[in-house]
Amino acid sequence: MRILIANCYFAPAWGYGGPTRLLYELAGRLSACGHQVTVITSDASDGAGRYAGADSLEDNVRVVRCKTVSQYLAFQCKQFIAPAYPGEMRRHIDKADIVHLSGSRDYFTTFGAALARQCRRPYVLAAYGTLPATGPGWRGMVKPYFDRLITRRTVQHAAACLAQTQHEAAVYTEFGVSLQRIHLTPLASDGDRFRQLPQRGLFRARMGLTGKHRVLLFVGRIHPLKGLDILIDALAIACKREPLLRLVVVGRDDGHEAFLRSRIQSIGLHGIVLWAGPLYGADVVKAYVDADAFILTPRHFEETSLAGVEACFCGSQAIVTEEAEIPHLVEYGAGAMVKNDVREIVAAILAAVADDGTIQNRGRAAREMAFAEFEWSKVLRRYVSVYERALTLQTSAVH
Repeated sequence: MRILIANCYFAPAWGYGGPTRLLYELAGRLSACGHQVTVITSDASDGAGRYAGADSLEDNVRVVRCKTVSQYLAFQCKQFIAPAYPGEMRRHIDKADIVHLSGSRDYFTTFGAALARQCRRPYVLAAYGTLPATGPGWRGMVKPYFDRLITRRTVQHAAACLAQTQHEAAVYTEFGVSLQRIHLTPLASDGDRFRQLPQRGLFRARMGLTGKHRVLLFVGRIHPLKGLDILIDALAIACKREPLLRLVVVGRDDGHEAFLRSRIQSIGLHGIVLWAGPLYGADVVKAYVDADAFILTPRHFEETSLAGVEACFCGSQAIVTEEAEIPHLVEYGAGAMVKNDVREIVAAILAAVADDGTIQNRGRAAREMAFAEFEWSKVLRRYVSVYERALTLQTSAVH
């Protein structure tokens, strides 16, 4: 198949989160299976500069980078306005059998969907937790109007919609998508990255922690929607029962860190919450390995966190709220999923770090679950099957 992937950002812009890693690995694995893959993205980096090379072959994947009008708007405001994008899509879409769009309301997804419809090319939509119409500030107010005008059409005309969880599948139905076009497709990661893990203790030593500490690990953007303030309130209570608890925050500041630092100081958690900054690649793997539990308590439904899945690959149990569900987590005994309630989060934390046996048993179960359910060798075929089904439906519609 000739597969065209369009997304606002692409590797190596790891600072934009899980979709960057997921799409990079998906494109590479599709190419390795013999499919012809082209990625159209922006030149936005996860720092101050831009990525060079408007059209290049990267790991046997054709990557076309469109210049954004502003790197600041891209990195700080998530506004990826790239005037050349529609033209590049027109240039490549006629050569594609199927289009894969990642997101829902962004410039690349909405324009990509419109062009695919215009050119009569089937497209698969993977919202990756972006569909719920919530959010702070002006975005939250604008979303309902934008959805009526644009998003609903983008979603309804997709040949197939990929859902990470049953909740995300239900959100698609709220936008008018039939169940036949919704496919449960979990996140995936490259298991080979985690087969040989680094020695335990390296990250703890860097952060001034010992083997006696009970380490909770947050990995993600430091943003109000991530619910770190909720987690901090729960930590303040849990620390009274377990004084060796520590929370390590890994991620880039997305405008919320100063508020959180002030709150931590005011409730007496200085030295209990530690800041590691953004970490990627081998550095974040060391953090996963040294965690007693990965934890995420977001305010909105963002579905599965790829960071949470990768923590499980590294043998760390996970504590998540329903808004960040990891499928199979409870089934495997690999952690806990609770309501976004401080009391429930406190109880889950204390149960997770109650003793060394619990930490070790849940960690082993998490690693088993990750390799069984979230490794690319298990998941890639689902993507290909969805693409093939979308093509079949398109062909049937034409004839």
